[in-house]
Amino acid sequence: MERVYFLVFDLLPFTHPFYFGPSVPGEVTGAYFRLLRMATQVGFISRATRTAFHSRLRRSAKDDGPAFYLG
Repeated sequence: MERVYFLVFDLLPFTHPFYFGPSVPGEVTGAYFRLLRMATQVGFISRATRTAFHSRLRRSAKDDGPAFYLG
C-alpha cells in the first residue's frame, strides 16, 4: 500500500508572524489550517515547520513526520 503525504511547505503566520499584521484577515489562513488539522499523513520541508505544526496546530508535544529537505 502506498502512502501519500500532505507536504507542508510553510506555516508562515507561525514561523514568521511579522509578515502577517492585523490587516491580514483570518479567513486567508483559517481554511488552510483547518485542512492541515485533518491531514493524517503529513510531511514537512523542515524541522522548524514540523515543530510549528505539532505545537501550534495539533497542540501536541509529539514531533513526528518526515522532513523532506528540498533543494
